[in-house]
Amino acid sequence: MKKIFIHLTLLMLAIFLISGCDHFNDNNITHKDYAYVINADGTNKTQIKWYGGFLKMTFALFNETGERIFIQYTGDDTCLIVSPEGDELGEIAEGELFTQQPTRIPGEDKLLVTSNVDRRIYTIDLQALSFTELISDQIDNDEQYYSSCSPNNEKIVYSAVNSDSTHFLRVYDRQTDSAFNLLSNGIGDKYLYPVFSPDGEWIYYTLLGAYPGMYKIKLDGSEWTQISYFYSLRPPLYTPDGVSMIFSSNGRIMKMNLASEEVEDICYGEFPSLSPDGTHIVFADTGNIRLIDIDGENIRNLAEGDLPFYSPSTEMIVFIDYR
Repeated sequence: MKKIFIHLTLLMLAIFLISGCDHFNDNNITHKDYAYVINADGTNKTQIKWYGGFLKMTFALFNETGERIFIQYTGDDTCLIVSPEGDELGEIAEGELFTQQPTRIPGEDKLLVTSNVDRRIYTIDLQALSFTELISDQIDNDEQYYSSCSPNNEKIVYSAVNSDSTHFLRVYDRQTDSAFNLLSNGIGDKYLYPVFSPDGEWIYYTLLGAYPGMYKIKLDGSEWTQISYFYSLRPPLYTPDGVSMIFSSNGRIMKMNLASEEVEDICYGEFPSLSPDGTHIVFADTGNIRLIDIDGENIRNLAEGDLPFYSPSTEMIVFIDYR
């Protein structure tokens, strides 16, 4: 009886593993993620990848030229690089080490990512299909929430928390391979989604804590101020002319004039992404991909989906459809 039970257990395990490995061809899978590319005018919607079963897409992001798309997902140990037509161009091993939203490095065909294993910041080379540890100066046991590059590509700002719950806003200098604390506290305030201003002199970030909102601080730490009670839980974006910031706050798409710091409510939605010329915003709203003019006019639906990202150089948009 014991041997029969063992054989039945092994048989059931084998069936489970086989069905899991064959999840790409299983029409009975209830969970499927699809990555699509679509033109901004709503034409030429193309499926470029899909996963089912235990795999889940987390991001699909164009490179600077619009010729490659980085797809990150959980449940496996690789990230894929595909063309806008869906052709697989390669994969990056140990891709599941990376977490949070990747960001493009200006002027380089690379992404800035954070490891959820050793909590360090890496670059991913989208041409060489490799990743390299970038920041060697680290706080012990810190957790990198988000990082972004300065416009001249010389510095990186990132937020972190160490083992005694002290939170930091740090700046890393790529030329000197050194970092310094711009802000720190031990009261639980979190500095999230820091980005450099278009001129590289300020850093904008979201503060979560006793006085939540959006703040800015001079790169040398000499000035610091709250600029809005609205705050973004995603990285804010800048219009190409450097005049305005686009961000989402509590389910609304907002636009801030950087000079006056006045905030304009554009529409409902999340995950905004700007067109290359800065005239349109694509965003997600209740399971739909929508497009709106930068002035808040002419809203229209493009497709069902989530997490849209404009190509920085073309009128194509990549997005994920969770089913």
